Amino acid sequence: MNSLPTIDLDQTMYDPNDSQGHALTLTTRYDFSENVAVTAEWQTNRGDQDNLTFFQSNTSYTENLLQVALTLRL
Repeated sequence: MNSLPTIDLDQTMYDPNDSQGHALTLTTRYDFSENVAVTAEWQTNRGDQDNLTFFQSNTSYTENLLQVALTLRL
């Protein structure tokens, strides 16, 4: 797993700098032929993000994302 720290030194009311979290991404690709492939990616994100309190009652978030791509080569 990679750690990608960010140093954010600005202090604005709508962009607090006290956010932290974790993500996991799984990706696979299947080639049907030389010209056709399907790629799928699943990602989950969890953490605490202080600027969420402007939109909801707590700072915790969980996101799950599934993407599927069809590649056609001419």
